[in-house]
Amino acid sequence: PTLGIDQFGELTFRDAFEINKCKTDIEKTETVAWLMMKKAYPDLPRDFLARMPLIESAALIDFLTKQPAFLSATNTWRNGSKTISKRKSSA
Repeated sequence: PTLGIDQFGELTFRDAFEINKCKTDIEKTETVAWLMMKKAYPDLPRDFLARMPLIESAALIDFLTKQPAFLSATNTWRNGSKTISKRKSSA
């Protein structure tokens, strides 16, 4: 109700390279939100989240982090397997 109807797109493999450039969790969250929302709103400024009132930006981040397209160590893949958080060491 606070946000109304929001459109967004799923993150892609290419988006991961942009996200990987982020130095902090806050910057990563802002970048992920921007990348997802930019797919539906191409003219969306990169700092849109910083300009939003706190209640709306918090609601948006909460909404987006619950989407399967959001990159998170706790998400599962479509086949149900857990996201791998660290690589196995090679023999």
